[in-house]
Amino acid sequence: MKKRTILSAATFFISILLTLSFSSVYAKDVRGVTDDTIKVGIIADLSGPATVYSLQIIEGIKNYTRYVHEKGNIHGRKIKFITEDSHYTVPGSIAGFKKLVFRDKIFALLYGSDSGSMKVLEGRCDKNKVPFITSALSDTMAPPFAPFSRYTFFGVGAYSEGIVLMLDYIMNDLGEKDPKIAYIGPDNEMGSAGLKICRKYAKAHGFELTNTEVLSPGAMDATSQVLNTKKAKAEYVIIHSFYGPTAAFLKGCYKFAYSPKKVFGGATTCGVPTVQLAGKAAKNFMATSYFSLWFMDGPGLKKMREITLKYKPGTEKPYRDWVYTHGWVMATLLERALKGAGTSLTPEAVVNELESLRDFDTDGLSGPYTCTPDDHHGFKYNRLYKADIEKTLLVPVTGWRKVNLP
Repeated sequence: MKKRTILSAATFFISILLTLSFSSVYAKDVRGVTDDTIKVGIIADLSGPATVYSLQIIEGIKNYTRYVHEKGNIHGRKIKFITEDSHYTVPGSIAGFKKLVFRDKIFALLYGSDSGSMKVLEGRCDKNKVPFITSALSDTMAPPFAPFSRYTFFGVGAYSEGIVLMLDYIMNDLGEKDPKIAYIGPDNEMGSAGLKICRKYAKAHGFELTNTEVLSPGAMDATSQVLNTKKAKAEYVIIHSFYGPTAAFLKGCYKFAYSPKKVFGGATTCGVPTVQLAGKAAKNFMATSYFSLWFMDGPGLKKMREITLKYKPGTEKPYRDWVYTHGWVMATLLERALKGAGTSLTPEAVVNELESLRDFDTDGLSGPYTCTPDDHHGFKYNRLYKADIEKTLLVPVTGWRKVNLP
């Protein structure tokens, strides 16, 4: 009996050792994770039309992460970023993804400069179990337009919500009953997503768009778009584009004596560069954003400025745009997910942590973030800004608003 007891105890002890051994091996086998490092990939446009956004987003991500490291890291681990240039193309994004996952062995992925590319990467992230916090705003990346992605989370609101906020503002705040609205956007995933929600909203509210125009992401002249929209007698214009093309349209309106009541821009138009480039032509310009602007008041913004200027003194101006705040907030979500996942870091643990966030408070940097196992669109709140041409700024005209999609 005594011998059997000793053997049983020995067997039990060995099983514990084996369990601990396998647990240790498993932890070491998690791609991109070591005892002191977590590899995170960034796919960004560093040579195309979205470069001006990418550079600020990456700066926000890296400055916040530097702050995280100074606070004590992620359970003793530092985040190591590896960046790939997408060239604002689908092939470039796929090539970057393959390198990051199969050669660099990243644990997670951030950013992504265009919706078309990020839509393609969703399935690849699921297949390879890569947690992905993306900046892509297209509704076509999520149900009912696309299969649900277990590993993709949206670190920004959708195009549709920003556009519906503009349309609601026209009809409710400005009191228009039969609005004459034109839509202008690029011939890509971004443009088609914006046009789709505009048409859906118009149908639901009993009116038709006066005209639709294509304006390429790199356009510096919008003469034909201005003249066509003027001819259509549009009183409001929704331009779903970037800083340069939007400024070109505004200057074209001024040049050809076309004075719509308001020109509304999507999130990628909402920045100081649009006002700087357009000058006095930006007088009636308004735009939406999911994030607060660098120079605004609030505890989160104050903290962001103090930390940033500690690392980069003397860079208060020219002002960073909402995209810098966006990068900062994405890095905040990444920190929360990695810390919440615990010391035995796995992709599933990160996914579960992100899906558990309810009304996550960014301290004024954005509206609250809520994510569930069925809905990874965490940011549901936007607000409208208007151009202040005297100060060359955009200032808020609404609080955070959540819209009802048609």
